[in-house]
Amino acid sequence: RVKPWCSWCCRVCWGSAGTCKTLMKIKVLFFASAREAADTSEEYLNVEDATDTVVIRTLLIEHFPGLATILPGCALARNGEYVTDTQMLTEGDEVAVLPPVSGG
Repeated sequence: RVKPWCSWCCRVCWGSAGTCKTLMKIKVLFFASAREAADTSEEYLNVEDATDTVVIRTLLIEHFPGLATILPGCALARNGEYVTDTQMLTEGDEVAVLPPVSGG
């Protein structure tokens, strides 16, 4: 759960002033069955600096429990490019959750 912003340092406070952490905003887009499971097409998340796509997957399941069964099979894209599970994210990134597709 995201904590409120600290009023004096523009960071999130987890206790005393010495434990404030800088946050960055990430936009998450949900497509197809991921959109149905999340019950939204997009969401903004405030995450700690140095967050990667492994952490994003965990946070998405915490925020959207309906994704738990499908997220492991979904690909992620960062700013329009497919990523690995260890891709680092930066402020303002857009992460897309892309379920597998079939065709024929």
